[in-house]
This record gives sequence, C-alpha cells and structure tokens, in this order.
Amino acid sequence: MARWVPSVRLKVALSSLVLCGCCLVALGASADFISRFIGLILALLLVLVPWASINLVDFYLIKRGEYHIPSLFEADGGRYGRFDWHAIGAWFVGVVPQLPFANTSLFTGPYANLVPGPTCPGWSGCR
Repeated sequence: MARWVPSVRLKVALSSLVLCGCCLVALGASADFISRFIGLILALLLVLVPWASINLVDFYLIKRGEYHIPSLFEADGGRYGRFDWHAIGAWFVGVVPQLPFANTSLFTGPYANLVPGPTCPGWSGCR
C-alpha cells in the first residue's frame, strides 16, 4: 500500500498559498463581499442538499448505521470501492432538475422568474 505523508514545509507552503488566495479574493470582492458570499452559499445549496440527502438515506435506510470502518481508510475503498456510481447518479438526479429553476447571483436558470416574487421589501403581502 502506497503511503505518502506530506512534510511540515509542504503543509505550511500550501496553507500559505490558500490563505493568500483567500485574502486576494476577499480584497477583490470587499465592496460587496457579503452579497457575493450569500450568493455563493445559496449556489452551494444546489449541490449540498442532494449530497446530504444521499448520505442520510445511505446511513439510515440502506446501511442502517453499519459500516465497515477500515474500508473507509483504504486507498481502493475496501468493500465499498472508490466510487459508488449509484450514489453519483442519484446526486445528478437531485441536482439537474433544480438548475432550470435556480435563482442565485451566480446562476439564474431559464425558468427561475416564471413565478413573480414580492415587489416590496420583506414579505408583507403588498404588490
């Protein structure tokens, strides 16, 4: 089994690179950082909700909490394999139907504005 342990120097170098990249992105978006960050979080919901659902269904309904823990740490995935193509397919089935209706600052689907929202700040029923 091949084992690679990164050195302390490599860890520090990669951490510094990531920190510098994050600082540059934050400084470049500082004027409207909060709105861009919220847009990113809403866009992440499109991919994370199906992922979380698959994990919950797998844990509670399929495996019923019984996992072979050593397999999770093996390079080849042990008894589970490297990829679970059924789970990847289920993830696509969960993500793709959302895309036409997505309405985030990063992406707006073609059907996102079919149903009009409120025309005043807050939801108070005014039009």
